[in-house]
Amino acid sequence: MDDTTGPATSSAAIAGDLRAVVALLVRRTRANPVFPPHQFGVLRAIDRMGPQTASQLAALEFVRPQSMAHTLQQLDEAGFITRHADPTDGRQTLIALSDSGVRALADQRREVTGWLAAEIDQKLDAGERATLAQAVTLLGRIVKG
Repeated sequence: MDDTTGPATSSAAIAGDLRAVVALLVRRTRANPVFPPHQFGVLRAIDRMGPQTASQLAALEFVRPQSMAHTLQQLDEAGFITRHADPTDGRQTLIALSDSGVRALADQRREVTGWLAAEIDQKLDAGERATLAQAVTLLGRIVKG
């Protein structure tokens, strides 16, 4: 986006600018993580979908089962997950968030939300905040279909 020429108006230009800004926002929110992004993704998936098998998590995160096993080992050693037998299929092991994992995930989200809220408060006036709120609603319509 070029601030000297004003906002883009074509759908393609808006999409390009939006992609670039969202990518920068994602990088900024990951600048000081409580845990690495791949671990955060796994914890977020378990939080969103409930207990999962290692195979399900690997598929959800688009990684090989061996890579997921390594990530789960790290999360287990940190005390962020628990493992228990699947009540409907005792051959399967379900991975769930531990209390510590729930707290760590909440801490990460709170830190990122706090940083972003502070940036919004410091850099945008009331009208711009209202415009941003409308943009969030519109973006939600786009991504939810």
